[in-house]
Amino acid sequence: MLSNIHHIQHQANGGTHRYNNLILMHPNCHRSIHAAKRAIRKLEVSKKSDTLMRA
Repeated sequence: MLSNIHHIQHQANGGTHRYNNLILMHPNCHRSIHAAKRAIRKLEVSKKSDTLMRA
């Protein structure tokens, strides 16, 4: 399966190519995010409980 790399914070808005600003997405999902002009919220792993939390 192919994947696309999506910038969480777009480059036009100061986003970087660093791994913590990138997410792998299915190509169809990636296109739909851009077509709808939706944003992806960054998730980070809590060091205390290993659960995902919204940043």
